Amino acid sequence: MKIYTGYFARVNQYRQAGLVTISIARFNKYYSGASLKLLAPTAEMIKEPEKTYIPKYYSILSKLSKEGILKEIERLSEGKDCILLCYEKPTDFCHRQIVAKWLGIACSGEYDYAPRTPVKEIQKQIF
Repeated sequence: MKIYTGYFARVNQYRQAGLVTISIARFNKYYSGASLKLLAPTAEMIKEPEKTYIPKYYSILSKLSKEGILKEIERLSEGKDCILLCYEKPTDFCHRQIVAKWLGIACSGEYDYAPRTPVKEIQKQIF
């Protein structure tokens, strides 16, 4: 199973490429599919600048089990390659970049995480 990151505007393209889409956004009004709200920032954090947002988001992650999150991603994707989604374009700051880095730290060779390949390269590979 490979885990990538992406954004909602390309959800149909990701699905056509055979990826299971999983939202990690707090709000996903127009999205229908799997969601993992445990990885979403709080509603209050969404408007904060990166300087305060990042430490607060790492505080959220510190309360979670990486192994538990990986198991949940595997369950939601049924072991298939998947993509964690939010709203921001790959060139913009987004918590999914932090999630990818956080998950990559736990890598034991069993999974292939997005941080090993720049997001633009991943998109080139998919499309």
